[in-house]
Amino acid sequence: MRRILLGLLFALSVSLVSLVVTLSGSLIASGTGDQLAVVVLRTIMIGCLVLSAICLCLLVITLGVYVVIQSRDDSDRSS
Repeated sequence: MRRILLGLLFALSVSLVSLVVTLSGSLIASGTGDQLAVVVLRTIMIGCLVLSAICLCLLVITLGVYVVIQSRDDSDRSS
């Protein structure tokens, strides 16, 4: 379970860093007037944003399952 959590945290951090990098690249390309680069970078940026949202949802679900498993283990030990 911890490997899943670490993997999701790593994927979330990578997707957020990629989002920031592509956002800054898109702003720079917009400043120079390269419209093709702006369209491509914004498309990549939307993909990174969707990936970040998916990772965040999976992380919340995994943490919920982890808490339920932990509470069941604690109740089994106390009985």
